[in-house]
Amino acid sequence: MVHTLSILIDLEPEHLHYFEMVHRHKSCNVVMRQYNRRGLHFILYRKNKLACSIFVDVVEILGRTLVKESDYTYIKKYLINCLSILFNDENLFFEHNLTRFDFSFNAYIPNAKIRQQILKLLKKLPGAYRRMQQNNSYKTSMLYKSKSVEVIVYDKVAERLAKQEKIRSYEKDMLRVEVKLSNAHIYRQCHRHGKPKQLFTFLHLFLFEKYFEQYFLNFIHCGDYYTSSIAFKKIMKSTLKEKEKTKLIQLLERINKEGIDKVKSSYNPKTFRKWMTYLDTLKINPILIPDTAGIIHIHSLQKYYFNTLKKLS
Repeated sequence: MVHTLSILIDLEPEHLHYFEMVHRHKSCNVVMRQYNRRGLHFILYRKNKLACSIFVDVVEILGRTLVKESDYTYIKKYLINCLSILFNDENLFFEHNLTRFDFSFNAYIPNAKIRQQILKLLKKLPGAYRRMQQNNSYKTSMLYKSKSVEVIVYDKVAERLAKQEKIRSYEKDMLRVEVKLSNAHIYRQCHRHGKPKQLFTFLHLFLFEKYFEQYFLNFIHCGDYYTSSIAFKKIMKSTLKEKEKTKLIQLLERINKEGIDKVKSSYNPKTFRKWMTYLDTLKINPILIPDTAGIIHIHSLQKYYFNTLKKLS
């Protein structure tokens, strides 16, 4: 449900005094390593206002990718303990300010070639969606970004290898999908709904579903990926009228050659949505696998999302 998050906590002079007296000449992160506390990165702010920023890798703390609402109790106790070690104040956690929250799910795909092909196919989606702009600067990921929300799909193994880092057991063969909420977005949502700007406000299954439906599922289409020959055969075997079959195949041929943005702009929006609905019904993705890929069929990422949802429910 969640991968990483960040919180900010205001400190008092006595907190800093305790830290400097007990943990002389050590950083917060060194102290955490000495106490074998993993998955955290601290930054102390001493100018203008005393504060502590904590980056929390929930997956690393738990040692698993499946994070449930019920894990909040453990995460809370873990952070309370860490803050107590550093600043001798168990109540600091309850004053935290959530500044980042990354919803996520993982797709276990053992074939590295398929993982890379999925990223290539996703990069053929429209260049913009819900005020987010696509960024194709990275080979091992697909990114859409706005000022307040990011959607990223990336190959965790490829990322670790590129950084020359150890691949953890729960990361092996994983394609990770994340919807990242910025501090500004979190503030607006909490202010609008009168909710505390804290971790427990966002660690909920209904919000996981809401954000993935809004920013990912409705965007990537529910159909599986096929080569043109397989997709056309499925269309021809469908119960559509012959004229509709012909037009649908022509549409896919155009998308394959011209790109979905250009083709979409040449259609009336209502008409284009109708053809996309037909493809969704047939479980065919409008983005086709190139004939040269050496792969004829790839499951949609929606399949992995719904599998995760079942495990979380």
